[in-house]
Amino acid sequence: MPSSAPAASAPTWRNADQGFTCSRQGVTVTLDPDHPEAGIQITTPSSSDRLLGLDIDAVTRATDHWVRGDDLTAVYDPADARRLRATAMWRCLDGALDTGPAAAWMLVASAQTALLDSQPQVEVVTRVTAGTIHWGGGPPAGTWQPDPFPGARAVLLGSPGGRSTLVAVHPDDLRGFTASAADGRITVRCGLFGDHLEKGVLLRGRVLAAVGPAADAAAWGSRLLARFTAAPPPLTT
Repeated sequence: MPSSAPAASAPTWRNADQGFTCSRQGVTVTLDPDHPEAGIQITTPSSSDRLLGLDIDAVTRATDHWVRGDDLTAVYDPADARRLRATAMWRCLDGALDTGPAAAWMLVASAQTALLDSQPQVEVVTRVTAGTIHWGGGPPAGTWQPDPFPGARAVLLGSPGGRSTLVAVHPDDLRGFTASAADGRITVRCGLFGDHLEKGVLLRGRVLAAVGPAADAAAWGSRLLARFTAAPPPLTT
């Protein structure tokens, strides 16, 4: 008797020469789980943009990694005094959110320690070739301005070729958010977690990056930011 169970969907991330690759909305990216700090690299010949790199502040390689549906997950045991075990899950978002005209990804980073007390801070770093920056995240929602303001947690970066990049940290997870320009590139740093982590406690944080057309970027960026903010946290198992 044939099974009535639905067929499993093909994985979004596919094996490549170095790591994994996926394509969304005409944007192709690669990700090597052994180099979490490099994050998601846009692989067009004219681009060296890197999105959602996880800076654990220690030399590390993945002790394990796997692909399941839209998610590429890797586990890291950095060789430092913090005894910090970090897990990174890079998720293609168009299967979970209406991303409009943009290709979008989310990094869900988590940390735990084997020590009674440890310092868990990590950064999620995005580096983009861009000439303009607008800050958002409200209040008021849906507005973007050229100068940083208290509580800003998102930026829209204008790049050559009619492309814009949105970077945002979830408001529940905001511990630091900066953007700086140098040599035609803008670096966005999203700080996660606080100054204290006890053994047996698991911390988790979410950061979004999306690439879409510069035309109407404020509108699609605001819609995607609102959906990201309202989305429930991913399952903990």
